[in-house]
Amino acid sequence: MISWIIFILGTIVSTTLGFIVNKPSFTIWQILFIFVIALIILVCLNAICAIICAKILPNKMYNNKIFIPGKKEITLYNKLNIKAWKDKTIEWGKLNGFSKSKIENPKDPEYIKKFILECKKGFLGHFTSLFFAGFIFLFVPKSLVLPMALPMFITSFILNYIPIMILRYNSHRLSTLLRFLERNQNK
Repeated sequence: MISWIIFILGTIVSTTLGFIVNKPSFTIWQILFIFVIALIILVCLNAICAIICAKILPNKMYNNKIFIPGKKEITLYNKLNIKAWKDKTIEWGKLNGFSKSKIENPKDPEYIKKFILECKKGFLGHFTSLFFAGFIFLFVPKSLVLPMALPMFITSFILNYIPIMILRYNSHRLSTLLRFLERNQNK
């Protein structure tokens, strides 16, 4: 729900500012057309990032330390109270074949390992999408960069950063659960 609100507000701000600032240069229909094309490009870049991270990159790549959140990061997530609002966001992982909206089998270490791997894949997909969101500045006329492309970039940044925080928060908690399960399994 939060994601949709941010998306709708970003759309309204982008198109309204684009029209107000460039009223003499572009018609509202031209601005809407430019916005829709830029949005399609942004969505396609996000989809490409997701597919590459979920289906193409080897799983062993996700063993890197960059995928393990640090103590300060977890402290920040706890201060932001992610646990209270993380379930109110949209979870698109099911499109890649693994839904992360609910832990189906919390007592199965192999399932938890798979869930952690999918969190890491989701993190990398959203992280690379943050980078590609900057490409939006290449696809709009110069006069629309500040009034339209910047709000689109900010919206895209927020819509990718929120899942990054949730995925890293969940990954940390699931890693703790996995260690607990493995210790109890060895007893």
